Amino acid sequence: MQQFNPAPALVPATHAEITEALQTILTPERRIRTEHPDMLAEILADQVARHLERSGFVLLRPADGWPKLPF
Repeated sequence: MQQFNPAPALVPATHAEITEALQTILTPERRIRTEHPDMLAEILADQVARHLERSGFVLLRPADGWPKLPF
């Protein structure tokens, strides 16, 4: 019989963690076409994270940290 593997403990993500995660998905392969894609991604990620916080969203992450992305 297989052992049940419970989900890892979750804790609320910080503003910095949310912003970093959003920046990562906004800039793979330089999808944003501008002179400074990293700066634009940072600004957009910060604005989205602030909006989520104002709206009452709580994003959870594993207590032992985010998993490493392959890119």
